[in-house]
Amino acid sequence: MQLRELLVTRSSEVVRCVKFKMGLNLILDKPTASKTQSGNSVGKTTVLRLIDYCLGSDGNDIWQDSEFKKNVNNEVYDFLHSNQAVTVSLVVVDKFTHAYTLTRSFGDGKKGQILYRIEKTEYKSLKSYNSAVKELLFGVGGEKPTLRQLTPKFIRSSPLLMSKTLKFLNAYSSDADYESVHLFLFGFFDTSVLEERPKLQLRRIELERDWQALERIRTEGEIEQLLLHLQREIEEIESSRELKGEVPEIASRANAVTRIRAKAAEFAATLSRIQGETSAVRMAIRTLGTC
Repeated sequence: MQLRELLVTRSSEVVRCVKFKMGLNLILDKPTASKTQSGNSVGKTTVLRLIDYCLGSDGNDIWQDSEFKKNVNNEVYDFLHSNQAVTVSLVVVDKFTHAYTLTRSFGDGKKGQILYRIEKTEYKSLKSYNSAVKELLFGVGGEKPTLRQLTPKFIRSSPLLMSKTLKFLNAYSSDADYESVHLFLFGFFDTSVLEERPKLQLRRIELERDWQALERIRTEGEIEQLLLHLQREIEEIESSRELKGEVPEIASRANAVTRIRAKAAEFAATLSRIQGETSAVRMAIRTLGTC
């Protein structure tokens, strides 16, 4: 896939249109008379974040500082969340030069507002939109790896991500998550295996933790606390049983089920006896026929 165009509109009025060409694209500051000014604050990072927004991000990083979350650019936030709807569209082209438009709008989805759309297909949630974008870009669906696990490999929308080459996911990601991402990017598309691997890794960690807890030598005080906890659980279970016994409707239904099961067992026994007798009679008839 190749990026072709990023379009920002506000109430159908074009605010900004960024065209992309084949190959390397650079965002440069306009030349000024002063040579002391740098190329900061010209919107380089904002373009990346808007592209990332069309590829499934929550959009908070557009107006929020990546490190200090309480630092909010109120001017940008108010512009995007005003009464006039702001829409961001990203046009991508595949190798057959077929163009696809990914569109997202800022808002709460009320009054029939369309928040997620690919071409003419609308999506009701960010999760379903991300799943469709993943299938469009990579040709494969499935839950794992998610689109948001794959995009940081290609889009570095913050200074923190730009300095991360290998560990580009969040701090809570495991080696199994990175393994799934890399296998997927290298063309291993068996989604069942990719989805099961992190689950097994998590289960292994849980079992190892439980095993360490069982092997640990406990003090007398810890054993007493554990016994008290178990005693409370036993009392809660007993009280729950007593409560069930006190409710006439539950007891009546339980007794009815018991009677039905007893009748079913009785009928099954009778049916088995009759089938045995029928088989004996048929065998006797066959024996007489051969005489």
